[in-house]
Amino acid sequence: MIDQTPVMVKEIREMAQLITVTAYDEVVADSIRLGMTDLVIRNLPLPIPGSLSTPDRIVLIGRGRVVAGIDLKQLDEKSIQAYGDSVAIRLPRASILDVIMNPSDFETFSEQGDWTSEAVTRVKVKARDILTRRALEQDILGKADKRGKILLVDFLKASGFEKFIFVYQ
Repeated sequence: MIDQTPVMVKEIREMAQLITVTAYDEVVADSIRLGMTDLVIRNLPLPIPGSLSTPDRIVLIGRGRVVAGIDLKQLDEKSIQAYGDSVAIRLPRASILDVIMNPSDFETFSEQGDWTSEAVTRVKVKARDILTRRALEQDILGKADKRGKILLVDFLKASGFEKFIFVYQ
């Protein structure tokens, strides 16, 4: 049985984005929590053998996507100048437009101990950061810039322009 709950719109925003690259990935994020006794024992000059307990640990596997492209809201009337069959455009550099990891995109690989929802959320945020970092390491922004230029050239050719100059802000 599914409860009938009202739908509430929290935010409406205007978007002017040219999405040029989406990177899909699967990442692993974890967290380890030591008890207070373990922290004290680990800091003694001579540890007591066999006195350490197993720390609490959680390991999550997250799947998601990083969306990159050009935020066209940064353009204004001064950004585009046309001269006959030529056009010059001052473009913003590609940026990460969104990182999407839904709750259903996570799987608990291992969990030992009791974890609050806030602690699990922190591990999910860590996974999101890893996903973003890996996309940046794979040059998602460079690829998004190149793809954006190709798409704009195709669009401008279809609009009748033959020569193009792109200057990045």
